[in-house]
Amino acid sequence: MLMKKCSFNKQMIRKVIIVSLGLVLLGGIYVSRYTLETAWALTLTARDVLFASEQKDKPTTSTADQGRPEVRNVFAKKFSISLMTMDDGTPRSFEASKLAGVKYWAFYYAAASNSASRTFTPNLVSFYRDFKLYHPDFEIIFIDLDASEDDMLNFMRNDSMSWPAIWYNDINNPELEARKYLKGDLPCLVLVDGKGRVLSETSQGTEPGHVIDDIRAIVK
Repeated sequence: MLMKKCSFNKQMIRKVIIVSLGLVLLGGIYVSRYTLETAWALTLTARDVLFASEQKDKPTTSTADQGRPEVRNVFAKKFSISLMTMDDGTPRSFEASKLAGVKYWAFYYAAASNSASRTFTPNLVSFYRDFKLYHPDFEIIFIDLDASEDDMLNFMRNDSMSWPAIWYNDINNPELEARKYLKGDLPCLVLVDGKGRVLSETSQGTEPGHVIDDIRAIVK
């Protein structure tokens, strides 16, 4: 009887020891895990505090912008200080910032003294008024070939031209090359891309109506 009690007590002691060791081991694992997580959190916090200024100044680039080629516009800078526009009938300097996103340019050569120009210009004004609203990457540059600035301003004012024009005194500036795309008779309308490549132009002796059709097809 005594032997059975002793055996029973040994078995109980073994179970207690095993359970105790298990609890100690689990406690150690828990403590270790908690300690590691706490240390990692403290490390991240220290990093954010110590390098906050560098993270703030670091430029960010979206995934969509990565690998996108830079769009270079040869006209925006060239004409930035040489353009004017009519503001309620008053000539004013044109804001160069509006040219930043322009990718398609239509150079319009005309003169109030030219009857064909006076006939075609209202059609171009009507087209531009509607088309420009939905195509901010398109712009018309007007080059007037009248004999005086007053003739140019009256032409723009009377026909309600809302597009920018090269100041009359700058038209013959060799650095601007304002007459570069002029071919044939007036009126002449020439569509070019941002690099100056001709996409559509007025044919010799014809009205430039087909260029408007090409603008609609090309400028999406």
